[in-house]
This record gives sequence, C-alpha cells and structure tokens, in this order.
Amino acid sequence: MDWWESTPADLRPLVNAAKNLRLESKDPFGWMGVLRFNLIQPPFDNVKLRRAVLAATSQPDFLQAAAGDGEEAWRSCRAYFPCGGPGVSETAGIAAMPMPEDLTAAKRMIRESGYNNEKIALLVPTDIHHHAAFGQVSNDLFRRLGLNVEFQAMDWGTMIQRTTNKGPVEKGGWSLFHTAASMVSTASPGLNFFIRGLGEKGWPGWYDKPEIEALTEEWADTPPDAPQQPLYDRIQKVLFDDPPFLPLGQYTTFATYARDIQGGLRGIGSYPWNIRRV
Repeated sequence: MDWWESTPADLRPLVNAAKNLRLESKDPFGWMGVLRFNLIQPPFDNVKLRRAVLAATSQPDFLQAAAGDGEEAWRSCRAYFPCGGPGVSETAGIAAMPMPEDLTAAKRMIRESGYNNEKIALLVPTDIHHHAAFGQVSNDLFRRLGLNVEFQAMDWGTMIQRTTNKGPVEKGGWSLFHTAASMVSTASPGLNFFIRGLGEKGWPGWYDKPEIEALTEEWADTPPDAPQQPLYDRIQKVLFDDPPFLPLGQYTTFATYARDIQGGLRGIGSYPWNIRRV
C-alpha cells in the first residue's frame, strides 16, 4: 500500500515509528464534528431537551476519542462556525455549552424538559473511524444522562439512506446521527448548510428557523469590508438558543504515505493528480 487517505488516531504512533512510512496532515483547515438532531420527531423536537444535551456535551471527550493526542490533532470550539475564522467568537457558546465534568445540572434540565423515556435512535457509521468514535462517546454520554438510547451501527451508505426518512423511530426513522463538515464549507452563513433554517425543504434534520434565513440574507447584503462579528454573534445566539446540532469541535485528518511517494496535495478530498514515486 502506497497511500492511506485517513489514518485512525490509535494507529498514528505506529505509522510515526515506521521508517518506510510518512504521516502528513491532510487538510490545512480541518473539520467540524457534528451530531445532528432530527427536529421534526420526538424527542428532539423538544428544544429544552436539545439545550440540555448541549449543556452536557464535553467536546474534548469526543475529540480525544476521534482524533487522538497532540495539539495539532484537535481543538475545542464552542461555535457553529470555525474558530479562528473572520467574525467568529465563542461568546454565545460559552454559557450554552459549559462542558461540565458533573452532569447533575444537565440531568435536571432533562427532567424539566418533560422527556418521557422516548427511544432515541442513534445512527453510527462504523466504516468512517472518526464518526464511529464519536458514536461511542455519544452513546456513553446519553446513557449516563439517563436517556433511552439505542446504538444503531451501520455503514455510511445505509445511514445516508436512513436520514432521508422523516417518520418516527418506530417506522424506521432516526433521532441523531454523526457526520462532519470541512471548515471551508462551514465558514459563512451562506455556505453552512447545517445551520440553515429551511425546514422540510432543507438538510436532513429539517431545522425550521425563518430567523436564521433572514439573518443569512442580511449577511449576503452586507459589504465585504464591514465588521462581521456583530452579525455572526447574532446568528450564533439564535443557534445556541435553538440548537440544530451539537458542535463537537475541530479536528485534523492525517494521511499516510510510503516514503517514496511524493506530491500529495492537501485539502478536503484525496486528490490523485501530482502523486509520483521518487
């Protein structure tokens, strides 16, 4: 094998120790981990329950499991846009997502939400190692919170088919699934389809939020040299109050090459051009 496009975190030390292999960061910008809610079916049509789960989520737990050790591998980011991007702050996220060690407050929020032990179908694609690791952490977190979660392992293609089902869990529907998005594709309100509030015409999860659509239009009409943060902060305040998904922080993917393979291009995908043996 000359090229492994995405190397699991637990195998990176072995690659680094091998004289005939080379490990390289695949994308200079990285990815945002996502746990998407189904917003049209119980129990996550309940905004109070979504806020409670958000308040219980600790990004380092997810990122350590999926991306491993090393400062270059991941960073926490309590935002719905990439931290470090123009106009992006964590102001709204710090209060809504305290990342607690103790789950007492989150459990109280769950009781106050009116959650009544409805079954939660968690879809986990096991053939993508980052998402599979995220799923293990989610499953553990929900069980510790006392939620009635069912871990449903499957391949990516099957999961994508399932996410189009708008019906209840009892009829093959779903409650949550793991995915990710490149920083490039989530850097602005116009590109970030995870936050768009288009309802049943939008992306699976079907977040219905006209206020977000109005703010996106306002962003599109804003001159490019105008200050960005005030508008981004307004957008994020709406999102943290009515969360469409759990942002799980930012992480880097790593490719492995044989030592005599050169010319790999960094980016979101794996590009076959420019690769050569030397």
